[in-house]
Amino acid sequence: MTTNASAAAARRIRALLAGLVVCALLAAAPMLQPQRAEAASADTLDHVVSLAESTQGETLGELEKQWNPTGSWANFSADWCAWYVTYLLRNNGVAFTAKDFFVSDLWNTYVKAGRAHSLPYGAKPTVGALVFYGTGNAQSLTHVGLVVGVSKSGLPRTVEGNTGFSASHVGYYGDSTSYANSKVNTFMGPHDTVYGYAYPRYGAYDSLSSTGSTGTAIAQVTTTMSSHEVALTSSASDFWTVGSSRKDWRARVRPGSSPSIAAVSSGHETAFATNTDDLWSLGDAGSYDWEMTVAPNTSPSLTAYGSGYQIAFVGKDGTLISVGAAGTRKWGVAVRAGTSPAIAAVSGGYAIAYVTKGGDLRVVLSRDGSIKDWNRAVRSGTNPAITATPTGYEVTYVTSSGTVSTVGALGTQNWPVGVAAGSSTAVTAVTGGYVVAVRASGGTLMTSTVVFSTSGATRTTVKWGVAMMAGSSPSLAAGDGTGFTAAVRATSGNLVTATATAAGATRTVTWAAKLGAGTSPSITG
Repeated sequence: MTTNASAAAARRIRALLAGLVVCALLAAAPMLQPQRAEAASADTLDHVVSLAESTQGETLGELEKQWNPTGSWANFSADWCAWYVTYLLRNNGVAFTAKDFFVSDLWNTYVKAGRAHSLPYGAKPTVGALVFYGTGNAQSLTHVGLVVGVSKSGLPRTVEGNTGFSASHVGYYGDSTSYANSKVNTFMGPHDTVYGYAYPRYGAYDSLSSTGSTGTAIAQVTTTMSSHEVALTSSASDFWTVGSSRKDWRARVRPGSSPSIAAVSSGHETAFATNTDDLWSLGDAGSYDWEMTVAPNTSPSLTAYGSGYQIAFVGKDGTLISVGAAGTRKWGVAVRAGTSPAIAAVSGGYAIAYVTKGGDLRVVLSRDGSIKDWNRAVRSGTNPAITATPTGYEVTYVTSSGTVSTVGALGTQNWPVGVAAGSSTAVTAVTGGYVVAVRASGGTLMTSTVVFSTSGATRTTVKWGVAMMAGSSPSLAAGDGTGFTAAVRATSGNLVTATATAAGATRTVTWAAKLGAGTSPSITG
Protein backbone atom coordinates (compact mmCIF):
# COMPACT_ATOMS: atom_id res chain seq x y z
CA MET A 1 0.00 0.00 0.00
CA THR A 2 1.36 3.44 -0.90
CA THR A 3 2.19 6.23 1.53
CA ASN A 4 -0.67 8.33 0.18
CA ALA A 5 -3.06 5.42 0.53
CA SER A 6 -1.90 4.82 4.11
CA ALA A 7 -2.37 8.50 4.96
CA ALA A 8 -5.82 8.47 3.41
CA ALA A 9 -6.69 5.33 5.35
CA ALA A 10 -5.51 6.96 8.57
CA ARG A 11 -7.74 9.96 7.91
CA ARG A 12 -10.69 7.70 7.19
CA ILE A 13 -10.29 5.70 10.37
CA ARG A 14 -9.95 8.83 12.50
CA ALA A 15 -13.13 10.21 11.04
CA LEU A 16 -14.97 6.91 11.30
CA LEU A 17 -13.95 6.16 14.87
CA ALA A 18 -14.77 9.70 15.97
CA GLY A 19 -18.26 9.26 14.59
CA LEU A 20 -18.59 5.81 16.11
CA VAL A 21 -17.78 7.14 19.57
CA VAL A 22 -20.75 9.48 19.25
CA CYS A 23 -22.90 6.64 17.95
CA ALA A 24 -21.86 4.40 20.83
CA LEU A 25 -22.73 7.08 23.35
CA LEU A 26 -26.09 7.70 21.73
CA ALA A 27 -26.86 4.00 21.60
CA ALA A 28 -26.17 3.73 25.33
CA ALA A 29 -26.60 -0.01 25.10
CA PRO A 30 -24.60 -1.64 27.91
CA MET A 31 -22.31 -4.50 26.98
CA LEU A 32 -20.11 -5.46 29.90
CA GLN A 33 -22.28 -4.96 32.93
CA PRO A 34 -21.63 -6.27 36.46
CA GLN A 35 -22.69 -9.87 36.61
CA ARG A 36 -23.56 -11.30 40.00
CA ALA A 37 -22.09 -14.77 40.45
CA GLU A 38 -24.14 -17.57 41.97
CA ALA A 39 -23.62 -18.09 45.68
CA ALA A 40 -20.74 -20.40 46.48
CA SER A 41 -21.64 -23.78 47.91
CA ALA A 42 -18.18 -24.08 49.49
CA ASP A 43 -15.00 -22.07 49.94
CA THR A 44 -13.52 -23.31 46.66
CA LEU A 45 -10.86 -21.79 44.50
CA ASP A 46 -13.04 -22.33 41.45
CA HIS A 47 -15.72 -19.96 42.71
CA VAL A 48 -13.28 -17.26 43.80
CA VAL A 49 -11.47 -17.29 40.45
CA SER A 50 -14.72 -17.32 38.47
CA LEU A 51 -16.04 -14.40 40.53
CA ALA A 52 -12.83 -12.45 39.95
CA GLU A 53 -13.01 -13.16 36.21
CA SER A 54 -16.62 -11.95 36.07
CA THR A 55 -15.77 -8.56 37.61
CA GLN A 56 -13.22 -7.51 34.99
CA GLY A 57 -13.70 -3.92 33.91
CA GLU A 58 -15.90 -2.97 36.87
CA THR A 59 -15.38 0.15 38.96
CA LEU A 60 -15.49 0.34 42.75
CA GLY A 61 -18.98 1.82 42.57
CA GLU A 62 -20.21 -1.06 40.41
CA LEU A 63 -18.72 -3.61 42.79
CA GLU A 64 -20.35 -1.97 45.80
CA LYS A 65 -23.74 -2.11 44.07
CA GLN A 66 -23.16 -5.71 43.00
CA TRP A 67 -21.84 -7.06 46.29
CA ASN A 68 -23.91 -4.79 48.55
CA PRO A 69 -21.34 -4.77 51.37
CA THR A 70 -22.37 -3.76 54.88
CA GLY A 71 -20.67 -2.14 57.85
CA SER A 72 -17.09 -0.98 57.36
CA TRP A 73 -17.09 -2.60 53.90
CA ALA A 74 -19.75 -0.25 52.56
CA ASN A 75 -19.07 3.05 50.75
CA PHE A 76 -15.35 2.41 50.57
CA SER A 77 -13.40 5.38 49.22
CA ALA A 78 -9.66 4.73 49.34
CA ASP A 79 -7.04 2.60 47.60
CA TRP A 80 -9.21 -0.47 47.11
CA CYS A 81 -6.93 -3.23 45.78
CA ALA A 82 -6.70 -4.90 49.23
CA TRP A 83 -10.43 -4.31 49.78
CA TYR A 84 -11.10 -6.14 46.51
CA VAL A 85 -9.06 -9.32 47.12
CA THR A 86 -10.02 -9.45 50.81
CA TYR A 87 -13.71 -9.23 49.97
CA LEU A 88 -13.33 -11.99 47.34
CA LEU A 89 -11.77 -14.26 49.95
CA ARG A 90 -13.75 -13.27 53.04
CA ASN A 91 -17.13 -13.73 51.43
CA ASN A 92 -16.19 -17.24 50.32
CA GLY A 93 -15.02 -18.47 53.69
CA VAL A 94 -11.29 -18.36 52.93
CA ALA A 95 -9.18 -18.07 56.09
CA PHE A 96 -6.31 -15.67 56.81
CA THR A 97 -7.87 -12.49 55.44
CA ALA A 98 -7.21 -9.10 56.97
CA LYS A 99 -9.93 -7.26 58.85
CA ASP A 100 -8.93 -3.92 57.34
CA PHE A 101 -7.91 -2.72 53.92
CA PHE A 102 -4.20 -1.95 54.06
CA VAL A 103 -1.89 -3.92 51.76
CA SER A 104 0.85 -4.20 54.39
CA ASP A 105 -1.60 -5.49 57.02
CA LEU A 106 -2.91 -8.09 54.60
CA TRP A 107 0.67 -9.22 53.94
CA ASN A 108 1.49 -9.37 57.66
CA THR A 109 -1.59 -11.52 58.30
CA TYR A 110 -0.18 -14.19 56.02
CA VAL A 111 3.37 -13.77 57.35
CA LYS A 112 2.18 -14.51 60.90
CA ALA A 113 0.44 -17.62 59.60
CA GLY A 114 3.61 -18.78 57.82
CA ARG A 115 1.88 -18.48 54.46
CA ALA A 116 3.76 -15.58 52.80
CA HIS A 117 7.21 -15.46 51.20
CA SER A 118 9.08 -12.50 49.75
CA LEU A 119 11.29 -12.83 46.69
CA PRO A 120 13.39 -14.71 45.93
CA TYR A 121 13.29 -17.38 48.63
CA GLY A 122 10.32 -19.73 48.54
CA ALA A 123 8.11 -17.35 46.57
CA LYS A 124 6.41 -18.48 43.39
CA PRO A 125 3.10 -17.76 41.67
CA THR A 126 0.44 -20.43 42.09
CA VAL A 127 -3.21 -20.25 41.14
CA GLY A 128 -5.08 -18.70 44.06
CA ALA A 129 -2.05 -16.95 45.52
CA LEU A 130 -1.95 -13.22 46.22
CA VAL A 131 0.78 -11.19 44.51
CA PHE A 132 2.15 -8.19 46.39
CA TYR A 133 3.94 -5.29 44.69
CA GLY A 134 6.51 -2.94 46.18
CA THR A 135 10.14 -2.50 47.12
CA GLY A 136 11.97 -2.04 50.40
CA ASN A 137 10.09 -3.62 53.30
CA ALA A 138 6.65 -4.98 54.03
CA GLN A 139 5.41 -1.66 55.38
CA SER A 140 6.02 0.02 52.02
CA LEU A 141 3.94 -2.40 49.92
CA THR A 142 1.80 -0.59 47.39
CA HIS A 143 -0.56 -3.02 45.62
CA VAL A 144 -2.00 -6.55 45.67
CA GLY A 145 -3.78 -8.84 43.19
CA LEU A 146 -5.12 -12.38 42.81
CA VAL A 147 -3.28 -14.97 40.67
CA VAL A 148 -5.84 -16.73 38.44
CA GLY A 149 -3.45 -18.51 36.07
CA VAL A 150 0.20 -19.46 35.68
CA SER A 151 1.91 -20.02 32.33
CA LYS A 152 4.20 -22.96 31.66
CA SER A 153 7.15 -20.59 32.09
CA GLY A 154 5.88 -19.52 35.52
CA LEU A 155 4.42 -16.17 34.50
CA PRO A 156 1.36 -15.23 36.58
CA ARG A 157 -1.91 -13.97 35.17
CA THR A 158 -3.62 -11.74 37.72
CA VAL A 159 -6.92 -10.01 38.40
CA GLU A 160 -6.47 -6.76 40.33
CA GLY A 161 -8.70 -4.03 41.67
CA ASN A 162 -7.94 -0.28 41.58
CA THR A 163 -6.03 -0.36 38.30
CA GLY A 164 -5.72 1.86 35.25
CA PHE A 165 -5.99 1.03 31.58
CA SER A 166 -3.76 3.56 29.81
CA ALA A 167 -0.58 2.40 28.12
CA SER A 168 1.47 4.82 30.20
CA HIS A 169 -0.05 3.67 33.47
CA VAL A 170 -1.15 0.06 33.44
CA GLY A 171 -0.51 -0.48 37.13
CA TYR A 172 -2.31 0.66 40.24
CA TYR A 173 -3.52 4.17 40.91
CA GLY A 174 -1.78 5.99 43.74
CA ASP A 175 -3.82 9.15 43.26
CA SER A 176 -6.84 9.43 45.55
CA THR A 177 -8.68 11.42 42.88
CA SER A 178 -8.64 8.33 40.64
CA TYR A 179 -10.63 5.95 42.85
CA ALA A 180 -13.86 6.51 40.94
CA ASN A 181 -12.16 5.92 37.58
CA SER A 182 -10.02 2.90 38.44
CA LYS A 183 -11.28 -0.58 37.60
CA VAL A 184 -10.72 -4.29 37.95
CA ASN A 185 -8.27 -5.41 35.26
CA THR A 186 -6.28 -8.48 34.24
CA PHE A 187 -2.56 -8.67 33.56
CA MET A 188 -0.41 -11.35 32.00
CA GLY A 189 2.75 -11.06 34.04
CA PRO A 190 3.74 -8.51 36.70
CA HIS A 191 3.34 -4.86 35.75
CA ASP A 192 5.48 -3.62 38.61
CA THR A 193 8.12 -4.92 41.05
CA VAL A 194 6.88 -8.05 42.85
CA TYR A 195 7.66 -8.11 46.57
CA GLY A 196 6.31 -11.61 47.23
CA TYR A 197 3.36 -14.00 47.27
CA ALA A 198 0.90 -15.06 49.97
CA TYR A 199 -0.96 -18.37 49.83
CA PRO A 200 -4.59 -18.73 51.01
CA ARG A 201 -6.13 -22.11 51.69
CA TYR A 202 -9.28 -22.80 49.64
CA GLY A 203 -10.97 -25.65 51.45
CA ALA A 204 -9.12 -28.81 50.41
CA TYR A 205 -7.00 -26.88 47.94
CA ASP A 206 -3.91 -25.18 49.35
CA SER A 207 -2.25 -22.58 47.11
CA LEU A 208 0.93 -22.89 49.22
CA SER A 209 1.50 -26.53 48.31
CA SER A 210 -0.70 -26.67 45.19
CA THR A 211 -2.20 -29.95 46.36
CA GLY A 212 -5.64 -31.15 47.37
CA SER A 213 -8.77 -32.43 45.68
CA THR A 214 -10.72 -29.17 45.55
CA GLY A 215 -9.50 -26.76 42.92
CA THR A 216 -6.99 -29.15 41.35
CA ALA A 217 -8.49 -28.61 37.90
CA ILE A 218 -8.07 -24.86 38.27
CA ALA A 219 -4.46 -25.22 39.33
CA GLN A 220 -3.69 -27.25 36.23
CA VAL A 221 -5.34 -24.79 33.86
CA THR A 222 -2.41 -22.65 32.80
CA THR A 223 -3.79 -21.38 29.51
CA THR A 224 -7.23 -20.02 30.43
CA MET A 225 -7.29 -16.63 28.72
CA SER A 226 -3.74 -15.91 29.87
CA SER A 227 -2.55 -15.90 26.29
CA HIS A 228 -5.86 -16.15 24.44
CA GLU A 229 -7.91 -13.29 23.10
CA VAL A 230 -11.56 -13.27 22.01
CA ALA A 231 -13.11 -10.91 19.45
CA LEU A 232 -16.85 -10.40 19.54
CA THR A 233 -19.74 -8.26 18.38
CA SER A 234 -21.47 -6.78 21.43
CA SER A 235 -25.20 -6.55 22.01
CA ALA A 236 -24.86 -2.93 20.85
CA SER A 237 -23.09 -4.10 17.65
CA ASP A 238 -19.79 -2.64 18.87
CA PHE A 239 -16.50 -4.43 18.28
CA TRP A 240 -14.81 -5.69 21.47
CA THR A 241 -11.82 -7.84 22.39
CA VAL A 242 -11.74 -9.71 25.69
CA GLY A 243 -8.98 -11.79 27.28
CA SER A 244 -5.72 -10.75 28.88
CA SER A 245 -7.24 -7.27 28.61
CA ARG A 246 -10.58 -5.95 27.42
CA LYS A 247 -11.19 -3.17 24.96
CA ASP A 248 -14.09 -1.45 23.27
CA TRP A 249 -12.66 -0.45 19.90
CA ARG A 250 -15.49 2.02 19.32
CA ALA A 251 -16.15 0.51 15.92
CA ARG A 252 -19.59 -0.52 14.75
CA VAL A 253 -19.96 -4.05 13.34
CA ARG A 254 -22.69 -4.94 10.89
CA PRO A 255 -25.53 -6.47 12.94
CA GLY A 256 -25.45 -10.25 12.69
CA SER A 257 -21.82 -10.28 11.50
CA SER A 258 -18.97 -11.79 13.50
CA PRO A 259 -15.33 -10.65 13.65
CA SER A 260 -12.31 -12.89 13.15
CA ILE A 261 -9.13 -12.68 15.24
CA ALA A 262 -5.61 -14.09 14.94
CA ALA A 263 -2.37 -13.78 16.88
CA VAL A 264 0.21 -11.89 14.80
CA SER A 265 3.83 -10.97 15.47
CA SER A 266 2.84 -7.61 17.00
CA GLY A 267 -0.05 -8.95 19.13
CA HIS A 268 -3.56 -9.53 17.78
CA GLU A 269 -5.36 -8.43 14.62
CA THR A 270 -9.03 -8.65 13.72
CA ALA A 271 -11.18 -8.36 10.62
CA PHE A 272 -14.86 -7.48 10.48
CA ALA A 273 -17.59 -5.97 8.34
CA THR A 274 -18.66 -2.49 9.47
CA ASN A 275 -22.24 -1.30 9.70
CA THR A 276 -21.71 0.18 6.21
CA ASP A 277 -20.62 -3.24 4.84
CA ASP A 278 -16.95 -2.17 4.52
CA LEU A 279 -14.09 -4.56 5.29
CA TRP A 280 -11.91 -3.28 8.12
CA SER A 281 -8.98 -4.66 10.09
CA LEU A 282 -8.16 -3.36 13.56
CA GLY A 283 -5.56 -4.35 16.13
CA ASP A 284 -1.90 -4.29 17.12
CA ALA A 285 -0.80 -4.63 13.49
CA GLY A 286 -2.58 -1.41 12.59
CA SER A 287 -5.97 -0.24 11.41
CA TYR A 288 -7.05 -0.20 7.80
CA ASP A 289 -10.12 0.44 5.68
CA TRP A 290 -9.76 -1.96 2.72
CA GLU A 291 -12.36 -0.02 0.74
CA MET A 292 -14.07 -3.27 -0.22
CA THR A 293 -17.62 -4.39 0.41
CA VAL A 294 -18.42 -7.60 2.30
CA ALA A 295 -21.40 -9.55 0.97
CA PRO A 296 -24.60 -9.53 3.09
CA ASN A 297 -24.99 -12.24 5.75
CA THR A 298 -21.29 -13.14 5.62
CA SER A 299 -18.26 -12.54 7.81
CA PRO A 300 -14.54 -12.33 6.96
CA SER A 301 -11.85 -14.74 8.18
CA LEU A 302 -8.33 -13.70 9.18
CA THR A 303 -5.07 -15.61 9.69
CA ALA A 304 -1.54 -14.60 10.64
CA TYR A 305 0.67 -14.55 7.55
CA GLY A 306 4.41 -13.87 7.65
CA SER A 307 4.91 -10.74 9.70
CA GLY A 308 1.35 -9.62 8.98
CA TYR A 309 -2.00 -11.21 8.16
CA GLN A 310 -4.27 -12.30 5.34
CA ILE A 311 -8.06 -11.95 5.13
CA ALA A 312 -10.57 -14.01 3.14
CA PHE A 313 -14.09 -12.73 2.49
CA VAL A 314 -16.97 -12.78 0.04
CA GLY A 315 -17.20 -9.62 -2.06
CA LYS A 316 -20.34 -7.78 -3.03
CA ASP A 317 -20.53 -9.77 -6.27
CA GLY A 318 -20.61 -13.04 -4.30
CA THR A 319 -17.10 -14.18 -5.24
CA LEU A 320 -14.11 -15.09 -3.08
CA ILE A 321 -11.47 -12.41 -2.39
CA SER A 322 -8.31 -12.38 -0.24
CA VAL A 323 -6.34 -9.31 0.90
CA GLY A 324 -3.38 -8.69 3.16
CA ALA A 325 0.36 -9.22 3.41
CA ALA A 326 0.32 -11.62 0.44
CA GLY A 327 -1.48 -9.08 -1.72
CA THR A 328 -5.00 -8.85 -3.10
CA ARG A 329 -6.43 -11.66 -5.12
CA LYS A 330 -9.86 -12.02 -6.69
CA TRP A 331 -10.30 -15.74 -7.12
CA GLY A 332 -13.22 -15.56 -9.54
CA VAL A 333 -15.10 -18.38 -7.81
CA ALA A 334 -18.69 -17.96 -6.66
CA VAL A 335 -19.52 -18.67 -3.02
CA ARG A 336 -22.86 -19.95 -1.80
CA ALA A 337 -24.99 -17.01 -0.66
CA GLY A 338 -24.97 -16.45 3.10
CA THR A 339 -21.88 -18.56 3.77
CA SER A 340 -18.42 -17.41 4.84
CA PRO A 341 -14.95 -18.71 3.94
CA ALA A 342 -12.22 -19.79 6.36
CA ILE A 343 -8.50 -19.12 5.89
CA ALA A 344 -5.29 -20.62 7.33
CA ALA A 345 -1.62 -20.00 6.60
CA VAL A 346 0.03 -23.16 5.29
CA SER A 347 3.46 -24.05 3.96
CA GLY A 348 4.20 -21.91 0.92
CA GLY A 349 1.13 -19.68 1.22
CA TYR A 350 -2.41 -19.88 2.53
CA ALA A 351 -5.48 -22.06 2.04
CA ILE A 352 -9.13 -20.94 1.94
CA ALA A 353 -12.05 -23.31 2.45
CA TYR A 354 -15.42 -22.26 1.05
CA VAL A 355 -18.76 -23.61 -0.15
CA THR A 356 -19.65 -23.34 -3.82
CA LYS A 357 -23.00 -22.12 -5.13
CA GLY A 358 -23.88 -25.77 -5.62
CA GLY A 359 -23.09 -26.57 -1.98
CA ASP A 360 -19.79 -28.42 -2.45
CA LEU A 361 -16.69 -28.06 -0.26
CA ARG A 362 -13.62 -26.65 -2.00
CA VAL A 363 -10.20 -25.32 -0.95
CA VAL A 364 -8.01 -22.86 -2.90
CA LEU A 365 -4.24 -22.76 -2.40
CA SER A 366 -2.37 -19.52 -2.98
CA ARG A 367 1.00 -21.13 -3.66
CA ASP A 368 -0.11 -22.49 -7.04
CA GLY A 369 -3.64 -21.13 -7.48
CA SER A 370 -5.09 -24.63 -7.48
CA ILE A 371 -8.60 -25.45 -6.36
CA LYS A 372 -9.28 -28.75 -4.59
CA ASP A 373 -12.81 -30.08 -5.00
CA TRP A 374 -13.44 -32.48 -2.11
CA ASN A 375 -16.70 -33.69 -3.66
CA ARG A 376 -18.43 -33.27 -0.32
CA ALA A 377 -21.85 -31.67 0.13
CA VAL A 378 -22.04 -29.10 2.93
CA ARG A 379 -25.19 -28.53 4.93
CA SER A 380 -27.12 -25.45 3.81
CA GLY A 381 -26.48 -22.36 5.93
CA THR A 382 -23.23 -23.60 7.49
CA ASN A 383 -19.57 -22.68 6.97
CA PRO A 384 -16.41 -24.79 6.87
CA ALA A 385 -13.47 -24.27 9.23
CA ILE A 386 -9.80 -24.83 8.42
CA THR A 387 -6.56 -25.19 10.37
CA ALA A 388 -2.95 -25.65 9.29
CA THR A 389 -1.24 -28.95 10.10
CA PRO A 390 2.46 -29.88 9.83
CA THR A 391 1.82 -31.47 6.43
CA GLY A 392 -0.95 -29.29 5.03
CA TYR A 393 -4.39 -28.45 6.38
CA GLU A 394 -7.50 -30.00 7.86
CA VAL A 395 -11.04 -28.84 7.10
CA THR A 396 -14.11 -29.58 9.19
CA TYR A 397 -17.68 -29.07 8.06
CA VAL A 398 -21.28 -30.16 8.62
CA THR A 399 -22.42 -32.76 6.13
CA SER A 400 -25.71 -32.54 4.26
CA SER A 401 -27.10 -35.13 6.69
CA GLY A 402 -26.15 -32.94 9.67
CA THR A 403 -23.15 -34.83 11.01
CA VAL A 404 -19.47 -33.85 11.38
CA SER A 405 -16.75 -34.67 8.88
CA THR A 406 -13.10 -33.67 8.43
CA VAL A 407 -10.90 -33.91 5.36
CA GLY A 408 -7.30 -32.98 4.71
CA ALA A 409 -3.69 -34.04 5.11
CA LEU A 410 -4.50 -36.10 8.21
CA GLY A 411 -7.13 -38.12 6.38
CA THR A 412 -10.91 -38.26 6.42
CA GLN A 413 -12.94 -38.72 9.58
CA ASN A 414 -16.72 -39.13 9.51
CA TRP A 415 -18.24 -38.80 12.97
CA PRO A 416 -21.78 -39.86 13.96
CA VAL A 417 -22.22 -36.59 15.87
CA GLY A 418 -25.30 -34.56 15.07
CA VAL A 419 -24.85 -30.78 14.77
CA ALA A 420 -27.64 -28.40 15.75
CA ALA A 421 -29.38 -26.64 12.89
CA GLY A 422 -27.80 -23.36 11.79
CA SER A 423 -24.50 -24.03 13.56
CA SER A 424 -21.05 -24.55 12.01
CA THR A 425 -18.04 -26.45 13.27
CA ALA A 426 -14.63 -25.20 14.49
CA VAL A 427 -11.20 -26.80 14.29
CA THR A 428 -7.68 -26.13 15.58
CA ALA A 429 -4.48 -28.12 15.30
CA VAL A 430 -2.90 -29.45 18.50
CA THR A 431 0.18 -31.59 19.14
CA GLY A 432 -0.21 -34.81 17.14
CA GLY A 433 -3.64 -34.01 15.72
CA TYR A 434 -6.55 -31.58 15.96
CA VAL A 435 -9.66 -30.66 17.95
CA VAL A 436 -13.16 -30.17 16.55
CA ALA A 437 -15.91 -28.27 18.39
CA VAL A 438 -19.63 -28.28 17.60
CA ARG A 439 -22.97 -27.20 18.96
CA ALA A 440 -24.38 -30.71 19.21
CA SER A 441 -27.92 -31.60 18.27
CA GLY A 442 -28.94 -31.19 21.91
CA GLY A 443 -27.75 -27.57 21.82
CA THR A 444 -24.69 -27.95 24.04
CA LEU A 445 -20.96 -27.63 23.35
CA MET A 446 -19.11 -30.81 22.43
CA THR A 447 -15.42 -31.22 21.54
CA SER A 448 -13.48 -34.14 20.10
CA THR A 449 -9.70 -34.36 20.14
CA VAL A 450 -8.08 -36.67 17.59
CA VAL A 451 -4.43 -37.63 18.11
CA PHE A 452 -2.54 -39.74 15.59
CA SER A 453 0.25 -42.21 16.37
CA THR A 454 1.87 -45.24 14.78
CA SER A 455 -0.83 -47.39 16.35
CA GLY A 456 -3.64 -45.34 14.84
CA ALA A 457 -5.94 -42.49 15.86
CA THR A 458 -7.42 -41.99 19.31
CA ARG A 459 -10.38 -39.73 20.00
CA THR A 460 -11.32 -38.01 23.25
CA THR A 461 -14.77 -36.45 23.42
CA VAL A 462 -15.92 -33.96 26.06
CA LYS A 463 -19.56 -33.02 26.58
CA TRP A 464 -19.25 -29.66 28.30
CA GLY A 465 -22.84 -29.15 29.35
CA VAL A 466 -22.64 -25.53 28.17
CA ALA A 467 -25.91 -24.58 26.47
CA MET A 468 -25.18 -22.53 23.35
CA MET A 469 -27.40 -19.92 21.74
CA ALA A 470 -29.40 -21.26 18.80
CA GLY A 471 -27.73 -20.50 15.48
CA SER A 472 -24.34 -19.72 17.05
CA SER A 473 -21.09 -21.56 16.42
CA PRO A 474 -18.02 -22.27 18.56
CA SER A 475 -14.46 -21.07 17.99
CA LEU A 476 -11.24 -22.84 19.00
CA ALA A 477 -7.65 -21.97 19.89
CA ALA A 478 -4.85 -24.37 20.75
CA GLY A 479 -3.40 -24.49 24.27
CA ASP A 480 -0.68 -26.64 25.84
CA GLY A 481 0.10 -29.85 23.95
CA THR A 482 -3.28 -31.34 23.17
CA GLY A 483 -5.02 -28.68 25.25
CA PHE A 484 -7.32 -26.01 23.87
CA THR A 485 -9.84 -23.28 24.71
CA ALA A 486 -13.24 -22.97 23.06
CA ALA A 487 -15.27 -19.77 23.00
CA VAL A 488 -19.06 -19.85 22.60
CA ARG A 489 -22.15 -17.68 22.94
CA ALA A 490 -24.27 -19.20 25.71
CA THR A 491 -28.07 -19.17 25.78
CA SER A 492 -27.81 -16.23 28.18
CA GLY A 493 -26.04 -14.31 25.42
CA ASN A 494 -22.83 -14.22 27.46
CA LEU A 495 -19.39 -15.25 26.30
CA VAL A 496 -18.32 -18.59 27.82
CA THR A 497 -14.85 -20.10 27.48
CA ALA A 498 -14.17 -23.80 27.99
CA THR A 499 -10.57 -24.92 28.56
CA ALA A 500 -9.07 -28.40 28.54
CA THR A 501 -5.41 -29.03 29.33
CA ALA A 502 -3.15 -31.77 28.05
CA ALA A 503 -3.37 -33.26 31.55
CA GLY A 504 -7.13 -33.65 31.17
CA ALA A 505 -8.27 -30.86 33.48
CA THR A 506 -11.31 -28.88 32.33
CA ARG A 507 -12.82 -25.57 33.32
CA THR A 508 -15.48 -23.16 32.05
CA VAL A 509 -15.73 -19.42 32.70
CA THR A 510 -18.76 -17.21 32.08
CA TRP A 511 -17.74 -13.69 31.12
CA ALA A 512 -19.73 -10.53 31.75
CA ALA A 513 -19.81 -9.91 28.01
CA LYS A 514 -23.03 -9.99 26.00
CA LEU A 515 -22.84 -10.88 22.30
CA GLY A 516 -25.08 -9.45 19.62
CA ALA A 517 -27.93 -11.41 18.08
CA GLY A 518 -26.89 -13.80 15.33
CA THR A 519 -23.17 -13.54 16.12
CA SER A 520 -20.47 -15.87 17.43
CA PRO A 521 -17.12 -15.18 19.11
CA SER A 522 -13.68 -15.74 17.59
CA ILE A 523 -10.73 -16.86 19.71
CA THR A 524 -6.99 -17.02 19.08
CA GLY A 525 -3.90 -18.00 21.02
